[in-house]
Amino acid sequence: MKTLSIIASAAFSSAVALASYADPGVVWVDAKKGNDSTGARNRESNPYKTIQAAVDAAESGDEVKVRPGVYDSGAAYLSTFESSNLVLVRNKRLKIVSTGGPEVTHIVGKVDTSSATGIGSGAVRCIAILNAPGTIVQGFTLRNGATSTTTSSTHPKCGGGAVESIVIDSSNNRSYAATNAFVVGCVITNCYGQRGGAFRGVTALRCRIEDCRGDNSGSAGRDCSFVNCLITGNKGANVVYFGSYVVNCTIANNAGSVQDSPRVLNSIVLGNNGSSGVNVSTVALTNTLTCISGYDANLKGCSNSNTDALPDQFVSPLSGDWRIVSGSQAETAGDASLLAEVAADLPDGLDAYVDFYGNAIPQSGTIAAGCCQAAAQPTAHGSVLFSDAGTVLFDGRRIYGKNMYIGADAWPTQFTFQAVGKGDPAIFAFNVGGKYVYPTMDDVIYIVPPEESGSVVTCSVKAATTTIYVNPDPNVGSDSTTAGTDPSAPYRTLQIAYSAASRAGNYSVVRAAAGEYCEGGTANGTVSNRLEIAKAIRVIGAGRDKSVIRGHAAPSTGGLGDYAMRCIYRSAGAGCVQGFTLADGYTQSGTTDSYARRGGGVYCNATYANTDFHVLDCTITNCCSVRGGAGYSGSYERCHVVDCHSNGGVVRYAQMVSCVVDNLQSATMSGSGNSNMYGNPYYTTFIGRNTDEYVIATSDSAMVNSLVVRTKALKGPASAIGSYAWDVPSFTATAITYADPMLADMDGGDYRPTVIVDKRTSKTTISPLLGGGTWYEVAGVNMTDFNGMPLNIIAGRPTAGAFQWPHVITIKNGMLLFIR
Repeated sequence: MKTLSIIASAAFSSAVALASYADPGVVWVDAKKGNDSTGARNRESNPYKTIQAAVDAAESGDEVKVRPGVYDSGAAYLSTFESSNLVLVRNKRLKIVSTGGPEVTHIVGKVDTSSATGIGSGAVRCIAILNAPGTIVQGFTLRNGATSTTTSSTHPKCGGGAVESIVIDSSNNRSYAATNAFVVGCVITNCYGQRGGAFRGVTALRCRIEDCRGDNSGSAGRDCSFVNCLITGNKGANVVYFGSYVVNCTIANNAGSVQDSPRVLNSIVLGNNGSSGVNVSTVALTNTLTCISGYDANLKGCSNSNTDALPDQFVSPLSGDWRIVSGSQAETAGDASLLAEVAADLPDGLDAYVDFYGNAIPQSGTIAAGCCQAAAQPTAHGSVLFSDAGTVLFDGRRIYGKNMYIGADAWPTQFTFQAVGKGDPAIFAFNVGGKYVYPTMDDVIYIVPPEESGSVVTCSVKAATTTIYVNPDPNVGSDSTTAGTDPSAPYRTLQIAYSAASRAGNYSVVRAAAGEYCEGGTANGTVSNRLEIAKAIRVIGAGRDKSVIRGHAAPSTGGLGDYAMRCIYRSAGAGCVQGFTLADGYTQSGTTDSYARRGGGVYCNATYANTDFHVLDCTITNCCSVRGGAGYSGSYERCHVVDCHSNGGVVRYAQMVSCVVDNLQSATMSGSGNSNMYGNPYYTTFIGRNTDEYVIATSDSAMVNSLVVRTKALKGPASAIGSYAWDVPSFTATAITYADPMLADMDGGDYRPTVIVDKRTSKTTISPLLGGGTWYEVAGVNMTDFNGMPLNIIAGRPTAGAFQWPHVITIKNGMLLFIR
């Protein structure tokens, strides 16, 4: 490898005194114990406090050793960069190295919080290097660095948010050559630059560059070289722009293409989402895996490369495991001879033949493509693959690329995804394996991967066709509005707003503000409906108890009878109603089974557990009908059914998932207080009165992972898988477990299971519901508990009942401490 003992020449500023690293002096830095006033060169016992003070004290060729800590003070402004810089290296070539590594040693710049891009006058770059070619920065996390201006017309006003290196000759010509500086073994995150979000004018070796942004070009770097780097999750017009070469790098899941980099060698460039979806453009590829299907990539040259590579080269990208999979195309795609030129460009002590994970790279023959040489087996279970780009967060991090996936080592497990960037609300639904699944009120969905290794469930986001707004406040909403697509000019009545969404077509969304919807509707015979749904529309309120859809009793009887009004009638189509309180819905009376006598709260116009229509995150209260007082047919998820009555099932011909059904009384109407007839309850909690007898389900159905408390007797279902009963004298179902569920406050309506920790005796008592269920996934349903939280899976078993997460009670020194 070439030794960088650089001799001063006319090409560099005459003030530059360049020495070799052959016999370096050492300057120490310690954020906790150092002192900028007493620090001394070559005195380990007298470290400086800031890196800048140590750099100022060092001589060219010295090594600055930085102990673990967070370094976020000592910024220096330089007009050459037109930016403040936390560390400024000027006219001296240094090696700045951490002693503890990037996990514990952070150089923290400053993002301008007044700017949407983070770029502005209040920003501070992490490191700037002027006329100091050969400088090495090694073993840090560089974060929150930004440049001070968005102007891109002149070079001084743009550059890397983490590190920028410039050499200026005597004629004021600027050089951003990749060999100006070397950044080694660093993590670069949340850095912003107009031209070069992370870097400009450096060679990056074994770096992880993530969550950086380059608004004009090169979110990871411009005028740079990248060797054995992992580049993922960055956003900008393109991710790598200009420069010398990209060698043995993994570049995936970025919002931006690899563009105008002269050479990409031994690399994997997949799933990036540049302009018009382009993954790589105007690049010469050698021994590289990429995908240009459907786009004109305008390649400068392509040698021994696979331009239609499959996305499954890695173990589990979204979980951060970018190792290549044994047997994948990547395992033998590289050529070691292509690293020889790179090795010649590196200073002594830096090795091109070590991959991102520290594995040795053979110096001849066939090697792996990408930043990792060691192949690993795929995850033990299946994967979830997202085909969209930029529309979803996984565990709070945006999925920028196409066909990004996560594999599961344990099963069952749930992965958390949230939709973003599709308007307000974000989406109509998720498409999970070809079936629409509705998320929580926060557009969150929990997806279970397949159990079998190698199996994949593909998901995407179904965007709303349009969003229509409605507000019942007469001072805000108006049915004479021309469109209702502007939240500042909404409709006033729910049915009018729905009709406007319906005209726009299936997959539209109605967004209902808080308030009471008690006007308008449709008439159908002798029963009216506050809202009639006939297409696949998602109708979303502000939340239970905030947005109320109110029916009314028959005028002649004060209950069932002619001209009563139910809350919702779904006459056709799929779709859902979400985030409302449905109150005071009534139907016709009599004994004849007909449309007019079904579903006081919701009637889905279907029988035998048709689940195409979903009622989500709703409270259904004081609703009454002959059959299905709260609801008839459909799927009820995370609903609270209370004080509803019926002769033939409070919820009938339906499935209930993570619902709470309580305060059912048989005395209000003739017959028993049926809670769910001809349907299946899953993860549902039933709270009765121990003076009454209830029917949970008929003898041909099953209750799964549910809880029943306080009732005189229970009839049906045929089985009660993973279910519990307490204070129930008799139950006809098989496989029921009788146990005190240890609920937090049953009388007060807090039905969470408890964990009691006695600090005095070191004894912990756990509700038998916790981990007491049997794994069961309801098809087409976002599996959550009543509060929209994921299922609490303990040793492969979920918790029984509608509430998965416990209320912890700590007993300490004779006192009860309630931890909510």
